[in-house]
Amino acid sequence: MKKVYLIAVVFALIAGFATYFFASEIDKKTTIKDADTVEVIVPVNDMSQNSSITEEMFAEDAGVFTKKTVVAADVNTETVVTKQDQLIGKVTIDPLYAGEPINIKRIEDL
Repeated sequence: MKKVYLIAVVFALIAGFATYFFASEIDKKTTIKDADTVEVIVPVNDMSQNSSITEEMFAEDAGVFTKKTVVAADVNTETVVTKQDQLIGKVTIDPLYAGEPINIKRIEDL
């Protein structure tokens, strides 16, 4: 009977060490620092529908828009605004929310 308990303890220790080493390898491989990032433009505060976007809104002291770095896999770089040229002279057709990347389909020309 003691042999069975001894064998069970040995296998439990082996399983514990194997789990620990497996988890440490996953932790080493999955870091956000390794991910590709992209800079997108986001509103600082919520913007209502039919808001006109002007060049003055991008001034440092205006505090309307800011740049935010996000993981490239989280956004579609073809439909998300990455440059202020894409916004100037446009109007919002949907409300824009603070901190949310702006989708090009939610704005249109004046």
